[in-house]
Amino acid sequence: MWKTSVVAQPSQISEPKQRYFKVQMRAWTNFDPINKSLAEIAELIEKGNGFLTMVEVLEVENSLESVPDEEVRNAFENILAAKRLMAAANNLPAKLKEELRSALDKSTDAEVGTDLAKKRAVSSAVDLGRPQLRVEDAS
Repeated sequence: MWKTSVVAQPSQISEPKQRYFKVQMRAWTNFDPINKSLAEIAELIEKGNGFLTMVEVLEVENSLESVPDEEVRNAFENILAAKRLMAAANNLPAKLKEELRSALDKSTDAEVGTDLAKKRAVSSAVDLGRPQLRVEDAS
């Protein structure tokens, strides 16, 4: 007689329960932040080259599916998939692990991630002049 086991399919793996926050930050700096990544800006502010003057929560979503921006939703989905892969990496066949290492070495994902952050920073500069609503957290 054959023994069977239940293996979770990707659709059966649920997203961790977490909330997603759309925020707007305002700062004064003594450097031009336009072509810098968020990490570079934060480092320069930490070194005394600027001040974060406001963090405002614009929207709160209780699930990833509720995030209205498809590009942001896809980026979070990729991060969640990578975390699942890292958690299961020890169970992967050796050949697949090697292919994954090779792909990561050749990858330009870090550049794509910073491009998204820079694009968002530049495009959001247009929104700074418009009044923004404050979304209150009900918890």
